[in-house]
Amino acid sequence: MDGPANQALSGTVNPGQTVDISINLKAPAANGTYRGYWKLRNAAGVTFATFYVDVKVGGSGFAVTSVNMSVSGGCGNFQIEADITTNGAGSVTYKWIRSDGATDTNVHPDVVFDSAGTKSVSTSWSTTASGDKWMDIYIDKPNHQQFGRATFSCP
Repeated sequence: MDGPANQALSGTVNPGQTVDISINLKAPAANGTYRGYWKLRNAAGVTFATFYVDVKVGGSGFAVTSVNMSVSGGCGNFQIEADITTNGAGSVTYKWIRSDGATDTNVHPDVVFDSAGTKSVSTSWSTTASGDKWMDIYIDKPNHQQFGRATFSCP
């Protein structure tokens, strides 16, 4: 996929921190499903994580094209809303992922689109623990990709 052999991080990432990594890849010319493997290494060259990226070229073309996240409420009860936008008709499945390590195990009804457009889903997080927090939405179908991040904090 013409990705670089190495990509340095912009700085130090300490245990418990998160970092966004962006790498430009080129989709293969032929339709199909492709997998690219990646390794994370520390400054001494020791591998500490391995992951992969799946790329699907061609197919139905239905996809989530963007997600806009918003937060309301406050300490004790945060409300997180995700506005999901698609490029056409189809069904979307999703789950929520929280900064405290919790992953949503609820089965949510499919978000069904009759045509291109935007629909909203929401969840809440009741927490009074101090510090910065975030909530992601993972689009399982059709994209298999994390979209958006809502950030908030309690004093």
